[in-house]
Amino acid sequence: MKKTNIFILLLCLFSLYSCLEDNGNYDYADVNEAKIRFSTSNYSAVLGDTITMSPVITYADPSDTARFSYEWYVDGKLETTDRVLKLCRNEVVSYTCVFMLVDSRTGVKQFEGQVGVAFTSPYLEGWMILYEKNDESEIGFISFKNTGSGVEYKPMYDQYRAMNDNTSLGKEPVKLVQHFARGGGEDEVLVIQRGGQGNVELNGRSLVKEILMKQEFLDEKLPDDFMPVDATYPQYRNLILNHDGKLYSRFIQTPNLGFHTAAYNDVPFQYADDSKKGMEISQIILNAYHRTQHVMLHDRLHNRFLCMNMGSTSTAGVIYEMACATAYPKDYAPLDGMGDDVEMLFASSYADAFNGICSYAMILKWPDGEYTFQRFNYNSYKDENQVTLPGKDATQPFDGWAYITPETEFFMLRRTGDFLFFTGGTNNDILYYYSVPDKKTFLYKDFAGERITSLHPNLNSKQLGVGLENGEFVLFDVSSATAVATRPVIELYRKEGFGKIKDIIYKYSSATNLYM
Repeated sequence: MKKTNIFILLLCLFSLYSCLEDNGNYDYADVNEAKIRFSTSNYSAVLGDTITMSPVITYADPSDTARFSYEWYVDGKLETTDRVLKLCRNEVVSYTCVFMLVDSRTGVKQFEGQVGVAFTSPYLEGWMILYEKNDESEIGFISFKNTGSGVEYKPMYDQYRAMNDNTSLGKEPVKLVQHFARGGGEDEVLVIQRGGQGNVELNGRSLVKEILMKQEFLDEKLPDDFMPVDATYPQYRNLILNHDGKLYSRFIQTPNLGFHTAAYNDVPFQYADDSKKGMEISQIILNAYHRTQHVMLHDRLHNRFLCMNMGSTSTAGVIYEMACATAYPKDYAPLDGMGDDVEMLFASSYADAFNGICSYAMILKWPDGEYTFQRFNYNSYKDENQVTLPGKDATQPFDGWAYITPETEFFMLRRTGDFLFFTGGTNNDILYYYSVPDKKTFLYKDFAGERITSLHPNLNSKQLGVGLENGEFVLFDVSSATAVATRPVIELYRKEGFGKIKDIIYKYSSATNLYM
């Protein structure tokens, strides 16, 4: 019996020694020791805002909370060891975030939570405002959303500094131009300005600087006397219009590759087969080029219209003369040469169609002092390139001539072409509109001394945004039901504080809606 007791004692001592010598980590996790839950499985915020994710942890033993530490992984990388995760991003991104408890006794990481996070753009669609403040260019934005009780607007100020590490956009702002890459829904916005870093492309979703226009020219060499006034971005050929009437161009072989895949040539674009030898472009006439597959140009040197084909890699950049299917009426200025004494004051497209057909309108001043509103249709489908006239109303008197000044701003509601808004008054502070069906001009709004600097309608031309030099943005309902003299002016929204407004645009959410 004594021998048996001694044997058992020796066996126990050996077993204890073996346990003390075992340094292995078996990573056993007791999943019942803590439970984690979140208020939602997906979080979202607009750029610049902060998402806060705070897991609710229930411990099996509440007195044992010091036993655990925390780890948050964002897109597979350790973000923080705090219990609460706070994320802020200035780019459109989405992540999977994983929360883990770490057992300090065993070193075991207990996976307990996974949530989705998305940062979306507040600049997807709305009103974009270019203004001058403290002698610098800046960007403002007004977003909107439909609620059960109406439309909620959100103004945002000084967004370039906010999204670009508090750096300056530039000086002497001129114009905004939105454009899309064919390969996807991404967009950029060109800021034309005279000072600071010069003309710059911004990411349309974040307003972060993408590239300077100088960097988009061959060898980063800008042409002499380079001061652009406009640009257009059809998928196969992009054009920059300089103040002296010269066009600078780049050919896009593969649009699906996105932005900045080709350089601009610093040699002006030449019309190779021009019988009149030379051109000075006064205006790139705005149209929905993704539908029309052409760009209309006005050449001030010969006072004519030229059409540049944009339909394919083989035809992009080919220029066509304006050949009319019928003889022009005697009171109609021929589009291939309106004469030295006829002055074009305004031109716009309207009713853009997917089949290449687009309508155009203009205001002309004749040598005898008469003013006319003149229209034509153009068809570039299957290389037809033919002008047709809209019947008896191809030209009609324009009775708003007395209100026009050198500072007059024009904008046609392009959905139907029925209404042309324009400014006048001694301080450019009165808004008029010309009703094409009525052939008559009406007073729309007197801003009582506050200078109007920019006009732009929204998608489908049912609203009109007005920018004032005093920094106010005003939005009106100009749908067909309200844009008649017998109806009251309906002001939808007004906001001040944007500095001296230079340009406003409606920023479209997709390429298919651009300029519609």
